[in-house]
This record gives sequence, C-alpha cells and structure tokens, in this order.
Amino acid sequence: MNYEISANNRQLLMVKSLPLKMHLICLLAVVPNGQTLAQDVINETEFLHSNRPEAWAMNYVTSITLLSGLSVPRSRALGSIEGGVELDWIPQLSSAQRQIGFNGIKEEDLNKAPIFGRPASLSGFRGNLP
Repeated sequence: MNYEISANNRQLLMVKSLPLKMHLICLLAVVPNGQTLAQDVINETEFLHSNRPEAWAMNYVTSITLLSGLSVPRSRALGSIEGGVELDWIPQLSSAQRQIGFNGIKEEDLNKAPIFGRPASLSGFRGNLP
C-alpha cells in the first residue's frame, strides 16, 4: 500500500500499488540476515597442502603469469610514455602432469595456449615522488 498525504486536510489516503508491495516483500526477505533467503551460501574454504596435485597446478599457472616483474627504476622525462608487450612460452604438459583434478584422478586440459602475453606501459612523472 502506498500512502499519500493530502495538502488540504492532511489526511492519509491509501492507494493500492503492486510494485510497492513487491519492494516491501523483497526488503523483508533481505533485512533479517543480510542476504536473500532463497540463496544458498557455502562458507567452506578448502586449504590445499603444497603436495596436492591441485596446489601444484595453481602454482604452475601462477608462475606463468608473473613474467618479468619489475625492472630497475630509471629516470624518465615528464609526460613520456613507453609501451610494449611481454610474451612467454608455455611448455606443453604431459598426460601424467595433467592428472590433477579430484586429487590426481581426473585429467585436466591445461594445454590451452602455447604462449601468454600482456601489454606493458611506462609513463614519466615529476622526479623525486615521495
């Protein structure tokens, strides 16, 4: 229900409104615990030991994306911009190395791309930034 106050006699007039009812129902579904009641929330975190196949695969993929990291700092002219691309070759994994799913039972397809690349850019700011 939507309430309107008349300017002349300050009486409350009740006006039926379906969208307002839906807003109230949605609000009441969210307010009690901060999440919608129909939503299943899984609050489990599985900690993998470093000797598990899944942990080995995550470390492998993470090491591929690191590439060169940071280079030695040097002075650049104010407003200068340098651009480039970093590329890395990803070696193909054998069938035994791809047995990582479900604690080493399922073979995963990790040989999707033979190279990995990302753009790199450098810009010059005023010297001696704090």
